[in-house]
Amino acid sequence: VCSSDLKSSLMLFSPDREERRRLMRQFFRLIDSFEPANIEVAINMTRHNRALLHVFKQRYKPLLQQFSFKMGKGWLGTFKELAQWLHSTQYSHHSRQAGESVADFYAQLGELSTVWQLVRKKISLRKIEHAATLVEVLHDSDAGLGMHEIRIISFGKNSQRTQPPAIDSDETAQRFALHLHSIQEIKLSHCPQWLDFFVRLLPRLRRCLRLHIADMPKLVSLPAALSEPSSLRTLILRDCPQLRQLPAQLSRAGIGYIELSNCPIESLCDDFFRSDTLYNLHLHKLPLRQLPALPEGEHNSALKQLHLAELPLLNDALSPLLLQLHALESLAIFSTPLRHLPDFVAPSFGQLVDLRLSDNEGLTALGDWLASLPALKKLHFGNPVTQITDSFFSCTFSHLSFKYSLVDEATQEKIRQHFGKTAHI
Repeated sequence: VCSSDLKSSLMLFSPDREERRRLMRQFFRLIDSFEPANIEVAINMTRHNRALLHVFKQRYKPLLQQFSFKMGKGWLGTFKELAQWLHSTQYSHHSRQAGESVADFYAQLGELSTVWQLVRKKISLRKIEHAATLVEVLHDSDAGLGMHEIRIISFGKNSQRTQPPAIDSDETAQRFALHLHSIQEIKLSHCPQWLDFFVRLLPRLRRCLRLHIADMPKLVSLPAALSEPSSLRTLILRDCPQLRQLPAQLSRAGIGYIELSNCPIESLCDDFFRSDTLYNLHLHKLPLRQLPALPEGEHNSALKQLHLAELPLLNDALSPLLLQLHALESLAIFSTPLRHLPDFVAPSFGQLVDLRLSDNEGLTALGDWLASLPALKKLHFGNPVTQITDSFFSCTFSHLSFKYSLVDEATQEKIRQHFGKTAHI
C-alpha cells in the first residue's frame, strides 16, 4: 500500500461507492499488517477524518476493548502499544496475550489469511483455536517459518464444520508434520473429523505429549493407530456418550497418564495393565464391572497412582487386580459399592503412601489391615465410621482426615490426642 497516495485519496470525497470500498480496504490493510510504520500512518489519518475514525473504531472495537482499560492510553495509543507487543523479540505474558487475542479477532471476522500472515511473521502465538486457520497453515509451503512458537491446538464447536485436508501419502503426512513440528498438546471437542487426522500424524509429531478428547457426541470408536508408539504421554477422554471401547493393544502406545471419564466403556482390553509405562490411571463414571487382572504370577511395577470413582465395582471385581499392583503409591476409591478392603490385599501395598476412600456406601470400618501398610502416611476417610480397631492407633500419619463424625466423642478425642494436628475431623 502506498500510504501517501492512500492518505490523500481518503481525505477527498469520492462519489463512487466501489472506489470508497477499495480505499477503505487499503486503509484496513495498513492496520492489519501490524507494521509499526503503517500503524503510525493509519492512526495519523484518523486524526484528520472523523468518518475514518468512526470506521476504525467500529471494526477494531472488540479487539481494543480487551486492552485499553488496562493501559489507559485510549484506543489509538492502545493500538500502537499492541503492535509493539506483537513484534517484541522477547516472549512475555503481554506478547502471548496480544498474539492470541489478535488471532482470535481475525478468526471471528473470517479473515483467516490475515491470522496466518501474522503467524508467518513470527508474532508470539502459542495456540491455534480455529481449524480453518490450521488449514491455511497446512497449505502454506513455508508454514514452518511461523510455527516455531505455537504449542497448542485447541478446536471446539467453531471447528466442527471445517474438514481436515486429506493425508493421501507418506510424503503429505511428513509435510504436515513438519508444519506442526512444535505442537505439544492437542485438544479436540465437537469435531471428531479432526481426530483421525491428528492420530495419523502422532508418530511424526515428536514433541506432542498430550491428547485431550472431550464432548464428542458422535464418536463411536478411537482410531486403531492410537495404539502405535509415539511421543504421546497423556491421553484424556471425557464425555463421549457413544464411545464403548478403547483400541486393542493401547498398552503398547507408551502412554503414562490415562483419564477416562463419563464414557460408556464397559471393558478394558485384557493387556491394559501390562503396560510398563502407565504410571497414573483415572477411571471415572464408567459402567465397568470388572477390571482385567494380569496372568497369574505377574504383577505391575509401573502403575503409581490409581483413581477410581463412580464405578459399579464390587470387591470380587477389584481385589484380584489390587493384589498385582505392587508399585502403587496413591490409591483413591470414591463412590463405589465397595464394602471392605480385604486384609489379604495389604501385603501388596508395600509402597502405598496416600489412601483416599470416600462415599463408598458399605465401607464403614477401619480394619487391622491399615496397620500393615508400612509406607502409609496420608489417609482420607470420607465414609461414616462405625468401627475403629486398636491397631489403627499404631499407624503414623502426616495427614489424617475424616469427612463424617466418628463413632462417638470419646473416639474423636482419642484420635485428636494420639495424632495431634495431623488429624482433621
